[in-house]
Amino acid sequence: MIDRYKMMKTIRKYCPLYFIPIILILYSCPAPLIPANLSVLKDLTAPSIIIKSPTAGSEFESKITISGEIIDRTQDGSPRAQNASDYILESSYLIKNHDDKPNDLLISRDGSFTITIDTT
Repeated sequence: MIDRYKMMKTIRKYCPLYFIPIILILYSCPAPLIPANLSVLKDLTAPSIIIKSPTAGSEFESKITISGEIIDRTQDGSPRAQNASDYILESSYLIKNHDDKPNDLLISRDGSFTITIDTT
C-alpha cells in the first residue's frame, strides 16, 4: 500500500524542480510584438513647409491670412501619399513678439493649412 503522507512529502520536496523547465521556456520566449511600439519609427527626413500666401512684399491691413502645406517625404525623397494625419502627429506655430506660447496648427487631409492672424 502507498503511504500518502510519504508521497505528499516527496512531492512537496521536489515540486519546485518540476517548474524549472516551464520557467526556462517562458523566459526564453521573445517579447510579444506590441502594435504601439511597432508604429513608432525613427523619421530620418524632416517635413517641408511651403508658404503659398501671402507672397513676399504683399500688403495687408489688420489681418493676414497665411496658407501653405506641410509635405513629409519618404527616405527616397518622394512625398508621402497617405492622409497627412497618418504621419504628422502634431504641428504648431509661434509668431515672435506676438505669441507667448505655440498655437496649434490644424492640417487638412492633404497637408494644407490656413491661419489668420490679427496684426492690430
